[in-house]
Amino acid sequence: MKHVRGIILKHHGRRLIVLEEGGQRVDLYVTYHVSYARLSEGVVISYSAQCDGKQKLSISQPALEYFPLILARHDIVFLHTLLELCYYFVPEGSCSRGVFDFFIEIYELSENHIPFNKKLVICKLLTLVGQYPVSYELQSLIQRVSVTPIDKIGQSGIELAEEELYDEWMRWCMTDHPYGRWFKAVPLFMKTGRV
Repeated sequence: MKHVRGIILKHHGRRLIVLEEGGQRVDLYVTYHVSYARLSEGVVISYSAQCDGKQKLSISQPALEYFPLILARHDIVFLHTLLELCYYFVPEGSCSRGVFDFFIEIYELSENHIPFNKKLVICKLLTLVGQYPVSYELQSLIQRVSVTPIDKIGQSGIELAEEELYDEWMRWCMTDHPYGRWFKAVPLFMKTGRV
């Protein structure tokens, strides 16, 4: 069995939806004898999975590697917005390379108290999962966000007109997604206007 690292995107009792280090999203089931109460959304875990005969992957001894407590305390809505976007835009069984590393970088920036523009970070995540409109007005913004390293995103300010375009981008992603009406954190983040 191979040891794998992953970030918990969703937690439904014993069922975990995890984004693995390689970028693959998988459903895992925690065996009964493990205390899964500490396994919450956003936590980085390492585990070995095995097929249980019913085509389900089960894990028996997941190890907690990192709990994003500083980011969660600073802005829990932002953290859940990132997790929710990954949950809905990275389909089960698919692969989104770079997204796991994206989360690790965000966690490190928050640990080191390095400021970043949250809307730009969300748009960076959207480019990583391949979600961007074909709108001509947004093409230069999408290009700039996609090539800018995460640690440099926060140091660049955005104009009001650009911020409105980023808001339009996020609204487009919600309305265009078949399950957009079930998003919870993204609409709350947009309503509060946190940057």
